Amino acid sequence: MMDKAVNLAMKRIIDKRRIHYHREHDGNSKHDWWRQPWDESEVEGLHITMDDFEVDSGAFIYLYISFKLTTLVMLKLMKTSDEKRDMLHMHEIDVGSMDEHSTKSDEEYEGLAMRDVMATGPTMSSKL
Repeated sequence: MMDKAVNLAMKRIIDKRRIHYHREHDGNSKHDWWRQPWDESEVEGLHITMDDFEVDSGAFIYLYISFKLTTLVMLKLMKTSDEKRDMLHMHEIDVGSMDEHSTKSDEEYEGLAMRDVMATGPTMSSKL
């Protein structure tokens, strides 16, 4: 779903380039406008909006919007109906720190320790 949203964001910039090119050149020109590198303003303008996502009624979408070393934050997007259009309400959910979920004690790592193949000889796992 995120890939599709990114593709839509890029398509917006490409469509603007196409319109700008056709205004400046006649239709017979063979200029490869789409091969030109993106300028800094185009890269900074690359963004996605909530309108890029289609959400079925009553569905929940979880998007990881921030992945820091200490905190993982998720947005819970819930679609509700409105007279004029559907609105997306965002609720921030704190799911704790990465260290809290990924750090093991020394005892938990003992069973995972790598053995020196030269000292102990080849094992079944080292042949794989």
